[in-house]
Amino acid sequence: MTDRPSARPWRLVALVSVLAAGGAVAGCGDGGGSTTGAGGRPSGEALYLTACASCHGDSGEGRPGLGDPIAPDLTPVQARSVIRNGMGAMPGFPDLPDDQVEAIVDYITGDLHAG
Repeated sequence: MTDRPSARPWRLVALVSVLAAGGAVAGCGDGGGSTTGAGGRPSGEALYLTACASCHGDSGEGRPGLGDPIAPDLTPVQARSVIRNGMGAMPGFPDLPDDQVEAIVDYITGDLHAG
């Protein structure tokens, strides 16, 4: 048995707090920078690197024991569902603002696997 379930509430609170504030999580993703893109809109890449890459990897490759790879054929509908409701060991983020969810969905179903 791992300590993963007991860490989930803390991670959820931290993620939602950071994303709502538009800040960065120390030690996650690229380690800093703004999550806001052009025109004040959320940057899907910056949000992903800040909030998702610590478990799913910078390129969506996954991290053993932390997060599964992000499937390159994931549809926007599937991505929204997983972000909002969770799947497997990943908790859902139902309180994440819609514009941030859409920015992350656009990034993980588009540019994440394009490079």
